[in-house]
Amino acid sequence: MTGETPARRTFADQLDELFRTVVNSEGRPYSTRAAAAALTALGCPVSHTHVGKLRRGEADPRRSEMQAFATLFGVSLAYFTQDDGDADRRLSRALGDPAIQAVAMRMGEAEMSAAGKAAVAAMVEQVVLLEQAARRRQSDAGG
Repeated sequence: MTGETPARRTFADQLDELFRTVVNSEGRPYSTRAAAAALTALGCPVSHTHVGKLRRGEADPRRSEMQAFATLFGVSLAYFTQDDGDADRRLSRALGDPAIQAVAMRMGEAEMSAAGKAAVAAMVEQVVLLEQAARRRQSDAGG
């Protein structure tokens, strides 16, 4: 062992891994054209050419594109924005919560489609936003 910290994976590396490992509702990997069409349907219009450039690291993603890819592939935005060590620690901490374990187990047992996982992820993100807004309102009212 050299003791060196491994280099952080790039957005392109992370995106390419999702393209290689996540399948669509038909059980096949997404093509760049299919992903571009799906992102456009999610409200993030992109061309298949741009998706290919993002996947090869030839273009930098906008935050809206990262969010749309996260939704499409059923991962959180943190998949793209957190370093691996931090993500591992956060995952371990999250899985210590029995409610989170129950949801994860149910999703796994149900063999949810990528679209189903994306819907759950979108619902979770919406609840997070609602709770953050409620905390801000409460903070503003109290101080």
